[in-house]
Amino acid sequence: MSHELYFNYAELYGLIADDRNFIEELNRLRAFTLPSTGLFVELFAGPAYHGTHLLNGGWNGKVVAIDNSHEMEKVACNRGFNGNYLCADAIIGLEQIVNADLIFIPRYSIVLVDKEYAANLFNQAAKSLDTNGVFFVEIHKDANIENQLYIGGRWDELSIYKRILETPLGKIECIWPYKTEIVDSDQKIVDMDVRITIAKDNLVDEYIFTSREHLHTKADILKFADEAGLKELRERSCELVDSYLLAFGLKECDTKTNSPILADTFQSDILEKLSFNRLFDISSVDACSVQLKKSGLDADAHDSPLSLHVYNLL
Repeated sequence: MSHELYFNYAELYGLIADDRNFIEELNRLRAFTLPSTGLFVELFAGPAYHGTHLLNGGWNGKVVAIDNSHEMEKVACNRGFNGNYLCADAIIGLEQIVNADLIFIPRYSIVLVDKEYAANLFNQAAKSLDTNGVFFVEIHKDANIENQLYIGGRWDELSIYKRILETPLGKIECIWPYKTEIVDSDQKIVDMDVRITIAKDNLVDEYIFTSREHLHTKADILKFADEAGLKELRERSCELVDSYLLAFGLKECDTKTNSPILADTFQSDILEKLSFNRLFDISSVDACSVQLKKSGLDADAHDSPLSLHVYNLL
């Protein structure tokens, strides 16, 4: 999602993206059937809708939301999220997770990272999963990203193309994508505009935000999984109206050590290993310590800044 929308208009994002039946989605993940000692991880969490509804729905396990936006963390907390919120790059955040029962990348968020990053993210997810854990990713259907649709911009067929809602701010209309521009046709990279209007008291404010998106096909996702040592769990995967919900588990269920859910130290070389990432901001050591303390980690043990990224989608 657009850097400006995600960071400077987080409250607005929170209103617009709150357009799903999250309990239904959690039931599809079988999240409420996870053991009470389990761990649910929401990547690219934004306002942490799924984690909030899971905890409010009576599940007593541990929930970790991972996202790079401090503003989104505030929105999540204001909406009642009381799990652990790690304000960090997705891979760096997952480095702190072991024995996760379920890791979830919600609706289309994976398209905001390129193939190299996505492959590394799948590798880390495999390391962070419990032996019988499940990694879910929701992606566009291939029919929506084949050349004719992709180049023609016929995204109006998506159910989320236009959203209209009444809010205290006024009547909000969101069109995504409003316009598309091809960046790389071979790699299926496009710039997509989001148009948001807010009408109140006969006045209309218009906002246009742009995000660069990498339209991974189902074959791409399966390749990332295979190379990471993951296999598709076809009995858990399903086809939805606009998307595929793909489920993955470890190919070989090797016995893992019973480590803590959140590691108590960051690996000093992690920033070097992820130096190819697109950096939008670097937090200070003090800011990192504040976030780490809020997440229940040992802040005094951390002396490396976190690389922060802009990865989420309406």
